[in-house]
Amino acid sequence: MSRINQIEYTMVVEPAEDENGKYYCSYFPDLPGCTTMASTLKELDAHAKEAVNLYIDALKQTGQRVPMPSVEIRKVRVKAAV
Repeated sequence: MSRINQIEYTMVVEPAEDENGKYYCSYFPDLPGCTTMASTLKELDAHAKEAVNLYIDALKQTGQRVPMPSVEIRKVRVKAAV
């Protein structure tokens, strides 16, 4: 029986807006080309899980290795006039 591990990838979320209104886009630096978008953050989370699962399935089906998470998000505080 195969063992299923959970992997946590960093998701970058960017707000966007166009003629249809506001929405959110996301991408995964460790998974090149894996992106999604939604009109709410709750929807984005659901779409993101689906996108990552499909991406990983495609890697496995084509004999490619599934990359382990390596990206870390850190914030830098600077003094700036706003």
